[in-house]
Amino acid sequence: MVNVKKWLFKVCEKQWIIGIAQCTMEEVIRNKKIPSSFRWIKPDDSKKSYADPFILNISENKLNLLFEEYTTGRYDGMIKSMTLNSLLEVQAEQTLLKTDTHLSYPFLYFDSGKLYLFPESGRSGALSGYEYNPRNVAITNEFIVLNKPLIDASLLYYQERYWIFATQLGESSQKELHIYHSDKLNGHYRAHKMNPVKSSMNGSRPAGNFITVDGALYRPSQNCSNYYGESITIQKIVTLNEEQYQEEVYCTIPPPRLDRINLGIHTINGSGQWVAIDVLIGRLNPFKKIKKYLQRKWASIQIMQ
Repeated sequence: MVNVKKWLFKVCEKQWIIGIAQCTMEEVIRNKKIPSSFRWIKPDDSKKSYADPFILNISENKLNLLFEEYTTGRYDGMIKSMTLNSLLEVQAEQTLLKTDTHLSYPFLYFDSGKLYLFPESGRSGALSGYEYNPRNVAITNEFIVLNKPLIDASLLYYQERYWIFATQLGESSQKELHIYHSDKLNGHYRAHKMNPVKSSMNGSRPAGNFITVDGALYRPSQNCSNYYGESITIQKIVTLNEEQYQEEVYCTIPPPRLDRINLGIHTINGSGQWVAIDVLIGRLNPFKKIKKYLQRKWASIQIMQ
């Protein structure tokens, strides 16, 4: 089955879409699986993708969804906001943050009564933070957290310290996990002494917010062993301090069954009674793929001449 999906990953036109289900992250952890039914949200344009969902349960009748929108084949990612009612019907949609560099993974984090947004902006060379007000969908007070080209940075407050888990832009962006720590949210972060604390295509790159269940701490991570976004691996953190880091595989979350080609899943987040994921779907169009391949070959021949 893996070999079939690897082949489909190469020949299909791909699009990321978002799914929302009524479920808690505690249930996902305890059951080691996601719900079987989701409400799917996708762009009208097949060349666009919705990915990296983070969800907020604002009130009994209102949800706020933050996600990345980008165009296939282009690094034009922006952060968008969507307001949904309790029936998961879209009430409003708007662009929340757009810069001159690629944005994705709008990590949300509560601290000292404030909500912060830490979008991934690895190509800018730094991780920035913003204060975020979901009720009027506004961001303010930008600040630099760490001058590193971090990918999918995920923050955690643990044992009276702030921790950043991320990979870094470059060849190791899906393979090497780095940790940084500080005594202040926007303070001076120091690299963990074991960096990179992990080197594996399965289980390094972050895939969502940390989850605490029954006194244990869990970390969603991406499995990119065979291709990007193949599945999610939930890690159970065993040891985390300034000197050591250890985690172990807890379970695997494969993409849900769909009435179409489902190739992957690489983000999972929850809020209250809701869970949001993204799923990579595929459309078979081998003739278009062959045409693009021949065009690339012809272009390389022309350059050589």
